[in-house]
Amino acid sequence: MNHTLAALMAMTHGLFIAFLVSGSLLARRWPRLVLPHLGAVAATAAVFLAGLDCPLTTWENHFRAADGRPVIEGFVEHYFVHPIHDQGMTPAIQLLVLATWVVPSVVGYRRLWSARSSVPTRGSTGKPA
Repeated sequence: MNHTLAALMAMTHGLFIAFLVSGSLLARRWPRLVLPHLGAVAATAAVFLAGLDCPLTTWENHFRAADGRPVIEGFVEHYFVHPIHDQGMTPAIQLLVLATWVVPSVVGYRRLWSARSSVPTRGSTGKPA
């Protein structure tokens, strides 16, 4: 059971990261995603800036330990960094990881806000006066 719960936490973590990276771009099509995505960005930024362990990693480690398996240091490091970069999370890799979710968020919201500001309001002709 703990093995299944650890795997479920890892999948949940992966989906959270996918939403973190793509949420602002998805919000252009589905505007209701703006608030949940901004919440995910704020929570991730708070954890990152405070230097805390991610709660999803903590839960995965709880179930891994209960299953008798070794715990992981961090989700991104374990599943994404170590398989391709055996030195782990160096400062340069941390910056790359940070940019991987910040850049798409900034680009997505910039596009979203420019698209919304170019839409004429009700009663306007959209032509300059």
